[in-house]
Amino acid sequence: MSLPETLDLNHSQSNHSVGKNSISIHDNGKNQNPVLSSPKKDKNKGKTTKGKSFKFQRASMIAKQEDLQKQQHGNGNGMDHRDPANDSNVDVDVDMDDATMKKMQEMMAKFGPGDGNGNGMKPPSFLAKKIMAKKMGKYAVMMRENGTNTASATKLSGENQNQNANANANAVLTMKVQAQVEQLTSDKEALLSRCRKLESQNIIAAAQTLDIISIAIGIGVCAIVYYVYARLALLFCNYFVESMYMYMYASVDTDVNMDGNVDDSIMEYEHEHEMVHKVGILLLKSIIIAIPYLHNKYNYNITYRRFQVFSVAFIMIARIKLTRWRVKKYISSAKTDSDTDTETDGNPESSSQGPSNTSNLSALRKGSSGAASSSSYFGEGITEDDIWEGVYEVNARFLYSSILRLRGLWTKSAQYLSSRADFVPIAYVRELSKLMDEAPSTTWKDVEVMLKRAGIMENFIYIEKEPIASASIGQVHLATLKNGTKDKKEKVVIKVQHPFAQTLLSDDFISLRIIARITSILEPEYKFIEKLMNEWATEARNELDFNIEVKNLITARESVKSMLETCDMMTDAIDSSMEDDGESRSCEPVPFSVEIPYPHKELSSKQVMVMDFCEGKRIDDVEQIKKCNVPKEAVMNAVSQVFAHQMYASDIFNGDPHPGNIFIRPGTATENRNGNVRSSKSDKTGFTIVVLDWGLAKRLPDLKRIGFCQMVFAASTFDFGLMMDGFKSLGLELKREDVAEDMEGVRFLLRDMAPREKARKRVKAKMKTDIKRSKGKKKGEKVPMKSDKYPGEFFFFVRTNELLHGLGSKLGVDMKYLDVLKPFAEKGLRRSNRYMMKPNLPPDPILTENIFDITLQNKIVDILEKLESSNEISGAQVCVIDGEGKTLAHSVKGHMGSLKKHIPLRSDAVILGFSTTKGIAATLAHRLVQEGYLSYDEPICDRIWPNFCPTVDVPDTILEALEDSTQVDKVRQQWQWKRVITLRHILSHSAGLWSKLPAKLSIKSLASCESCVKGFEYNPDKPEDTLLPTSEPGSENIYHYISFGWLVAGCCVGAYNLRHGKQATYSEVFGAVCSPLLSSDLKTAGFRPCGGGGGVHEIAFTDANIDLSRMAQMRREAEALGEKLEGMNFHGDSDDPATKKRKELFDGLKGKEFMLDQRLWNSEDALNANVPAAGGRFSSKGLALFYHELGKGAILSSETLSYATKIAFDQSGGLNELIGQTDMTGTNNSVPESQVSAKFGLGYQVIPLPGENNHLFGHVGVGGSLGFHHVQSETSIGIMLNMTGSGENGKHIMKIISDHLKW
Repeated sequence: MSLPETLDLNHSQSNHSVGKNSISIHDNGKNQNPVLSSPKKDKNKGKTTKGKSFKFQRASMIAKQEDLQKQQHGNGNGMDHRDPANDSNVDVDVDMDDATMKKMQEMMAKFGPGDGNGNGMKPPSFLAKKIMAKKMGKYAVMMRENGTNTASATKLSGENQNQNANANANAVLTMKVQAQVEQLTSDKEALLSRCRKLESQNIIAAAQTLDIISIAIGIGVCAIVYYVYARLALLFCNYFVESMYMYMYASVDTDVNMDGNVDDSIMEYEHEHEMVHKVGILLLKSIIIAIPYLHNKYNYNITYRRFQVFSVAFIMIARIKLTRWRVKKYISSAKTDSDTDTETDGNPESSSQGPSNTSNLSALRKGSSGAASSSSYFGEGITEDDIWEGVYEVNARFLYSSILRLRGLWTKSAQYLSSRADFVPIAYVRELSKLMDEAPSTTWKDVEVMLKRAGIMENFIYIEKEPIASASIGQVHLATLKNGTKDKKEKVVIKVQHPFAQTLLSDDFISLRIIARITSILEPEYKFIEKLMNEWATEARNELDFNIEVKNLITARESVKSMLETCDMMTDAIDSSMEDDGESRSCEPVPFSVEIPYPHKELSSKQVMVMDFCEGKRIDDVEQIKKCNVPKEAVMNAVSQVFAHQMYASDIFNGDPHPGNIFIRPGTATENRNGNVRSSKSDKTGFTIVVLDWGLAKRLPDLKRIGFCQMVFAASTFDFGLMMDGFKSLGLELKREDVAEDMEGVRFLLRDMAPREKARKRVKAKMKTDIKRSKGKKKGEKVPMKSDKYPGEFFFFVRTNELLHGLGSKLGVDMKYLDVLKPFAEKGLRRSNRYMMKPNLPPDPILTENIFDITLQNKIVDILEKLESSNEISGAQVCVIDGEGKTLAHSVKGHMGSLKKHIPLRSDAVILGFSTTKGIAATLAHRLVQEGYLSYDEPICDRIWPNFCPTVDVPDTILEALEDSTQVDKVRQQWQWKRVITLRHILSHSAGLWSKLPAKLSIKSLASCESCVKGFEYNPDKPEDTLLPTSEPGSENIYHYISFGWLVAGCCVGAYNLRHGKQATYSEVFGAVCSPLLSSDLKTAGFRPCGGGGGVHEIAFTDANIDLSRMAQMRREAEALGEKLEGMNFHGDSDDPATKKRKELFDGLKGKEFMLDQRLWNSEDALNANVPAAGGRFSSKGLALFYHELGKGAILSSETLSYATKIAFDQSGGLNELIGQTDMTGTNNSVPESQVSAKFGLGYQVIPLPGENNHLFGHVGVGGSLGFHHVQSETSIGIMLNMTGSGENGKHIMKIISDHLKW
């Protein structure tokens, strides 16, 4: 075939070059094609210059023409005119940009030199062929576009220039150039055609070879097993027959002669029955030997099927293992040798050390003299991806042909794999996708028998004998149904089950169960696989009964009806790009509808089903999507909405959403059985999604559906507590609680959709991260869940979401999947009783309450309305009580928060108080001191809490557990610091344990005060978990944001138990010491210092306005996917004290980032959690009444209270974002803010104001909730907000109150 003859890499020059360097195409004769040469180098700069051009040169000049032209010019000095049509030495320059030049050079480097006659070009590799197709195509287009310009680029000079000759010459030259370009294009197409044929032949031949080998292995192994079986059967027969002979001989009356010989009667008996015995033995042996063949032929229609299954698996595994070895041997070693050669070539000393022992591959790059050869070797530039791509192509075709034989479960497995375009190589997706609706079909003869057996043949006017689709379970035939009248005909489809479908699937599941059982025995951690197989087998068995599918279709149609009634049926607006036409635009909302086939129950049976025919084509048909005139992103968004509604807001979902089961068609008009159009949209706009094949459908109990809703909503909002609630609802029990890793896993399952390459990169990176983490875990910890507590429904939840991800990747869309699921999951949660108001609640008591300061009440109402309208609060309660116990103001605004935001907030609802709880815990400690249980200044480890620091010297086990031996002296010092910690240090936040958290802290363990208290004790079994102070007690005051409560609880419980000789809990101690001192009005108003609700008190949920937990989780997930997020440094890089403290805080939270999410307190475990530093739940009136009674001396004596509220430390040494500083200055106060900010007393925050005995004490929590008592006016206030944030809202409300009351 004719090709570009020579790809010359030598430099050439021309007198008529526009640029200094050029790629020249030399015409060496009329019947020869151009020769490409590389660009010349600039001698001065040593690099290719920017001016580049194509030069078309002829071989020689005609002397007579020269003389004639000179005579016409009249002199010999001017530039002569040459006719490009006849002159063979004319240069024509065509400018080429840098990018095109570079690509042409790459193309030339790939193909190397030829012999000038089209025979010297080396056979192109798979990769080289693709490069040539692309590059040469661009070259041909460029030459066509510039063909007419080449003639005008010819430079002619001279006074007597002939314009007509110039125009003719240009036209002739243009025609020649165009002819050459067309020839080049033709050569390229011919080359590509031959390459395609060669590759196809090689790939198909390799796949066929593997198929033959697989069959041969299957037959060979079958023959061996059959031979062993036959030998054993024959031995059994011989033994059986011999036993029968002995029995029969024993029944014969025999006599023995005097000489000991047997009587002739036996001989006669043998002679008479010899033939019968032989025939019987032969028949018995034949039956036993034929049993396996008959069994397989009757049940599976294949005599050696199970052997074929294992032979296919063996070949696939062997191919993958060999490819890995090949890559490691030739690709990895070649890279290493290349690097070695580079170092050797650049090192003068290395060349004198004799030949190196490098790979032969490296030697291929060298000529005989060791210098780099200008000729490339065969296979140069091949990569690991190229090798795997070739292997995938062969394996995919081999697997396809094998599954055509095996059928059964393997067809369904192939359908699943072909739907996972986000993970499975494209070759498998392309080949195996044929099995979605092009699986081997049953003959019409067998189908007709089944239809007659079902007794429905007379109900049809016409049935197409060829199926319109065939899948793993059955095939579908188009038919026309008789519907009572001659004029009215209805188009339907008949779904007929394959004859051997049930036996094949059953046999395959038996094999899978055996494999799963063996796996669970060898690796008990993976016992859950057996449960998953049982779940799949159960549902697959249901898929074989078409009566069940009919019921599923009826329920699914009801689900669609509810969706049409409750949803707007519009796709979401998506910012995306359409790459098909190269234009970038956003996806505006598009109307869509949903259709489920109507089943004809009266015509359906176990193996035959009749349903309405639904128009449409497969969802992955790009041409069909173009007919709908909508972006692919909109289509995928609609499909996701449909399945989200099924899974989270209805009772059934399709568990097999591969492209063969989802159709699409233009328009939104769908008809019900009465002919009424369901969609209100025009049938000419939008599109309709048709969901088929409801055999593999899953019905979820309410609790399981709520569990999936919780899990999805938690993943979309980074709500760690809700995710754990979801696991509990599903019945999924974990061996350990690592909420950050669990959140990462759930969010990866529901990750953003992406095009195939991007999605595959993410999946591979995640798998690599999981493998790396698994290697660092002990045996028994690699699988986080308990195998016997793994819900079977989880299998179909994962399967459905992964299939949808595969569809998204196949369509090549970028879409935030969780954003689509979130509203449907939230809708599903609203149906749960847990997120509804308690029934039969009495009227809100605020409706009948007397207010004694209407002006203040109106001011508070105004500010709350303003904050609500600006979305700065979710719900708020404010209560102000004077010294006589009268309510000056009491106002409520907003909702119950989070998933309860549809419920209005009540005045007696309890809201999480966060650090306002510290004031109540401190009150208990002061009461115990007042009653003589303990003192402020005795080391707590001496008497009341000995396990806190049990020995004088640091135990050797702690020193041995140190990873850094240089820390021994520091640990010894920290141990001594811990031994001198007192209650005063704890109450004044100067114990040095401010950043410490118990090891293995989880949401569940957080709920137990006693468990967390033990975390601060020395445990000889876990010495590495010992918590030590970071500074000398009393030396600095740093806010103990969470450890404060556990340290106070440890002291109080220890002192109480020491006196009473019992093991009481913290809540029991509070109930015994403080509860009797509190009034009944306080308790009924809403006061739960140990957490929980109780009685008629609704528990409001917390809304989070702080993004730290989300940012920390996003950073973790990005690292797991091999990506990096910018701007994720929480504590900065400076060395100032505040930054160091902040770094220490986040280091202490590493692995416990869920603590940064205030919404964790909404989880079931945390609702009743007893956390003395942050877990109390109060109403504003309950908190105000507590400080009212505390200030009036009902709980502590005036002496104790006065001592406890003296300023012990200024809180400026702490982290303000954890403390929640509160400015109490009013408009009538000119005192600087720094003088009225909260200070630390002993457990209380103290806010000094101008004047004698003019201060407030109490405590503020994260987000602005607070409780304070103003000593001078004896006024108490309570402010409860259920949205966490900066605390500015509570501060603003406090200033309005202080201004009004003129504090």
